[in-house]
Amino acid sequence: MALIGERAAAIGTGYDETGGWILRQPNYRLVFEGLIPHTAPACRPGPGAP
Repeated sequence: MALIGERAAAIGTGYDETGGWILRQPNYRLVFEGLIPHTAPACRPGPGAP
């Protein structure tokens, strides 16, 4: 799990350098890299999300 968090932080930092990002972008990249599964629950916003 630490690897996923570290990779997500690195992805976010990369987007910060290019003008910002939204939370879904690291999710898509983690799925693409095979670090998290591509399932409906993994891709949906959590409770209380806009």
